[in-house]
Amino acid sequence: MTLSQYVTLDEADAYLESVLDTEAWDLSTDVRRTKALKQATRMIQALNVPDFVDPVPADIIAATVEIAIRLLDGYDADVEIDGLAVQSLTFDGLKQVNGNNEVQLHVLAGIPSAYAFNILRGYMPNLNTIHLSRTD
Repeated sequence: MTLSQYVTLDEADAYLESVLDTEAWDLSTDVRRTKALKQATRMIQALNVPDFVDPVPADIIAATVEIAIRLLDGYDADVEIDGLAVQSLTFDGLKQVNGNNEVQLHVLAGIPSAYAFNILRGYMPNLNTIHLSRTD
């Protein structure tokens, strides 16, 4: 059975007692927090990780809450991916080159938090078979 939400509001609040920069969570309503936790759960499940049931592991609770905070803070995966795609831009003789050619795997996976993604990598199948390709 797949859970629709890995973390309750009480569990999220308990986790966040020791975390800095939680304004997006603190200023949000319970309805928005619950939606963010459910969306974070769906994002994690999209990574083809095992199904987690009660009790959900503490590191999965942490990853879920970290993702939820980024979602409440306005994270937009499409904007992030578009930002990775631009390597250089030329306009009327002016040229801007993106000096950071390193692909951020968490962005490509649709996970707004590198910290959460690093937690989740331990649960992802076939870590050694990730293949990335770039087209011009």
